[in-house]
Order: sequence, then structure tokens, then C-alpha cells
Amino acid sequence: MCCCNKIKRKICQIALAIASGLVLLMGIVIVVLAAKVRQADIFESSDDDIKKTGRNAFYLMMIFACFGLGLGALGFVTAKWPKWQLVGCYSFWSFSIFGIYLAAAIILFGVQTYMDTLLKDYCKDSKIDSLLGTSSISKSLRDVDRVSVAYSSKYMCTRVCPCSTNISLPYWFETPQRLADYNRTAQTEVHNASIKYNSTYKGFTLTSNTTDAYTFFFECYDDIITDQNGNVSQIAEKLDDIGDSVVNFLQDMEMDFACNGICKPGLFWMFRDVNTIPPTSNCQEGIKDSFQEYSTSIAAALMISFFVTALAFGINYGLWRRKSK
Repeated sequence: MCCCNKIKRKICQIALAIASGLVLLMGIVIVVLAAKVRQADIFESSDDDIKKTGRNAFYLMMIFACFGLGLGALGFVTAKWPKWQLVGCYSFWSFSIFGIYLAAAIILFGVQTYMDTLLKDYCKDSKIDSLLGTSSISKSLRDVDRVSVAYSSKYMCTRVCPCSTNISLPYWFETPQRLADYNRTAQTEVHNASIKYNSTYKGFTLTSNTTDAYTFFFECYDDIITDQNGNVSQIAEKLDDIGDSVVNFLQDMEMDFACNGICKPGLFWMFRDVNTIPPTSNCQEGIKDSFQEYSTSIAAALMISFFVTALAFGINYGLWRRKSK
């Protein structure tokens, strides 16, 4: 910004005020994005480690926002009273902060690119060793996968969670190996109805009583959890209670991306009607897209903050040069 040496100081002051306004605006934008991250369903998990990850991300973004807000305010003061002490202080902080913004944006873009590898590592070994401190996240992913895949495949359309006799059973027998993977090999039972099925229809408990039939697995899961909390259990094992926020996250994944399970889909949807064609794709892409919804916006905000802060630094440098003459 050496051109400032050739124009009046007043114009440089106005330019610095405008640039500082942009820095201040980006600080406000980062505050808004931080609030979105804080309210994200996945970070309101019942799991303390995921909550901690969400809180840390929120606090880090608030620090970035404070950098922008503080630097913007300092820029206005410097533009109004361009004393050499203020100009020097602004030069130091603007140079430091635009470096921090650039580094943070590059790291976030890198993590976003690496997300696919992280999920593949998890699906390969049921753990993530690629980054420090991610073992707790691996555990949380296993818990989520257990509810959305293992539990639904084990209990839906069984004596625990009977389905209606109106369901389209052929949906599940187009891929017999999937039934075998989840040990659904018991003979079909039909209650309260004089209906005969082909002997190949195995592993399903059906009822014509609509009050007993479940239309999707979450209904049954919620009933089991409610019974467990009241010290009454329909089954021998204790199911994990993943909490409302993670339930909302799973529902969003299922409805928005038509997926089920993190690594491989189960036999049944958690929230879709049992008469819907069973899930065929996992949620790796959905999770990446959900992560990118936040990370791309944050990284873009940091990059824009870097450019406007660098611009403010350059203009301030022009003021410094004029002061030194």
C-alpha cells in the first residue's frame, strides 16, 4: 500500500476506518458461525467427550471473533487519532492476527479434506488413530452405529418390536447375505392373523394388531429406553441411551441423505416407515457433508478475515510511512 505515501493522510485514515469496519464485520460473522456450531445437534450429545469437542470448537471460534472485534475497534481508534504509538500497536496486532487467520483457515481446509480418510480408518478398524485425542470420538461413533444399525437390525420385526402383517417382506430377501450377517434366520411368526408365508421369509415377527405393531424402529427403541429408565426391561441387554440431540442428528442424516449407519447400513431405518425399501447406503458421505456445512463456512470466513486484516495492515503501514517522513 505504498500509494498511501502519495495521497493525503486523511484518505489513508478513511481507508483504514473502512478496512477496520470490514474486520469488525467478519468478527461478527464468526460469532454467528460459532453460535451455529454451539447449537449443532451432534455437539449436544450425551457423550461428554463429544460435548467437550463442541465446546472447544465454540471457544476457539469466539477467540477468533474477539481478535476481529478487538482489531476492528483498534483500527477505528487509530484511524481517528493516528499517533505513532497507535499505528505501531495496530501494525503489530494486525500482522499477528492475519497470520493466525491464515494458519487456522489452512488447517481447517486440511481437516476437511482429511475427513474421508478419518472415516475410512474408523470403518476399517473401528477406531481413529490418525489424529491425537480422537479415541473418544471413535467410541462415540461406535455407540451411534450400535443404535442405528446393530439394535435396529437385531430387534425390529421381532417379538420385542413386532411389525405389521402389511409390510412388504420381499424387500428384505433380495439380499439374503445381509439377513445372515445380522443372524435373522429364525422362522417367521405371525400373530393374530391366519396368514401363511413362504418358508423363505425368516426372522420376522408380525402382528395384525395395529396397536402392537411398530412402523419404525425409533418408536420401539424409545419404549425400551423408557422401560429401562423405569427399571423395567423387555430384553436382557441394556441399550445405550444416546440422548435427544444425537437422535436428531441421526434423523437429519437419515432424512436428508437417505443413509443408515456410519460404515454399513442396517436392515431397517431408524425413522422411516418399515414399508420403505431398506437402507442400502451408509452415512459416510452424509457425515462429511454435514461437517463441511460448518467447516467450509468457517474456513471461508477465516480466509476473508485474513484478506481484510491484511488489507488493514497494508493501509496502516502507509500511515506509518507517512508518519516517518
